[in-house]
Amino acid sequence: MKIQFLVTVEVNHLTGKFASREEIEEQVREALESADPGGSEGGEGGEYETADWSVDEYVEPKLVKMKRAASPAAKEPDPVVDTSPAPAPAEKPEEPKP
Repeated sequence: MKIQFLVTVEVNHLTGKFASREEIEEQVREALESADPGGSEGGEGGEYETADWSVDEYVEPKLVKMKRAASPAAKEPDPVVDTSPAPAPAEKPEEPKP
């Protein structure tokens, strides 16, 4: 059975000099990796042992800005199309016979 969690850690500076983000990340990672999740108990007396434990880096995806479509009210009106029947072609006058 594989169970996954996303752990979010918020760190607040209290006193002293500021540390780099990377330094704080490393210390938090080490604390999580060295934690002992131990075993678990299920209903009906079942026991479980944690067989593997890992901490993976999570990179937050960057949001992509999408161009907004123009609102329908701002859209130019459709061109007017004349749907009346076309006029009949003019007849060619007959040529005189010799």
